[in-house]
Amino acid sequence: MFLQEDRRLDEALAEYREILALDSSNATASFNQGYIHLEYYAQYDSAAFWFTEAIKRLPYYHQAFFNRGLARESLGDRSGAISDYSEALRIKPDYTVAALAKDRALKAN
Repeated sequence: MFLQEDRRLDEALAEYREILALDSSNATASFNQGYIHLEYYAQYDSAAFWFTEAIKRLPYYHQAFFNRGLARESLGDRSGAISDYSEALRIKPDYTVAALAKDRALKAN
């Protein structure tokens, strides 16, 4: 996380890959790669991939569903985004940002 917060993103990604090589079940390393691709690189396909990997490792990872929804929404996949926001809310019903994002996606033309 230090590397990521210090904007040394390529180094952070390399460390997350190393973590996964050592512990293939580490959902956080997958999630953090998705976050970098979503927030810093605007590579939404890659972000969705890594959030999906995080969900495979931790099926109740509500933040991963939410962020994959953001990536899908950015890719123009509104139904996929709504599905992800809904799943995040199923897991954590009081997840306000997911509720707001779902509402936004439902109202989009």
